[in-house]
Amino acid sequence: MSSESKCNCRHCNGHIAFPAEMAGESINCPHCQLETLLFIPSAAPVRKHPATTVKASKPKPPGTVALSVVFCLYAFVFALTFRQWREDEMTDALAGFGSTAQSHLGPLLLWLLISGFVGGSVGLLVGKLRGKQRLGAAWGIALGPIGWLITLCSSDLRQRCPECRGVLADGARRCMHCGAVLNESREEVAQGGHTASRL
Repeated sequence: MSSESKCNCRHCNGHIAFPAEMAGESINCPHCQLETLLFIPSAAPVRKHPATTVKASKPKPPGTVALSVVFCLYAFVFALTFRQWREDEMTDALAGFGSTAQSHLGPLLLWLLISGFVGGSVGLLVGKLRGKQRLGAAWGIALGPIGWLITLCSSDLRQRCPECRGVLADGARRCMHCGAVLNESREEVAQGGHTASRL
């Protein structure tokens, strides 16, 4: 006849009686129905199947990959143009002062610099109006004003109050427009399944 042992549930602290040979196994607690490890109190608990903890990964903001790709391509084109411009300048310097040839890449280089900075900055601001700053910056760098229009015409990803449809700030517990109290978490707000009540 096998000896019986007792231990406490690690969740509800309820007493569990079990055959001693089951020590180290995981069962559902008869009190709280949560999975708990059976162990003999006099001995150190041994896990037969160690639990693996999975960290919840925070989702990336929309447009992170697109901005990275566009920025790398833009930097690559700018670096190639700058290198060619430097080679042209050195060639002109070696040719002497009598040479009338001038590099045509100077204005192009300046245009790339200004259009990339202005396009990305304005695209970032336009994207902020739609809840997608990085995607707006990517469109702005790639297409300039056309990219701004594409961002403006795209769907709005900002979280909104279910009562007044006002835009909610990140981490808000109460709507600053109508005063509605948000009862559930921001993850449920994003899925559109939350409720609100007025005080």
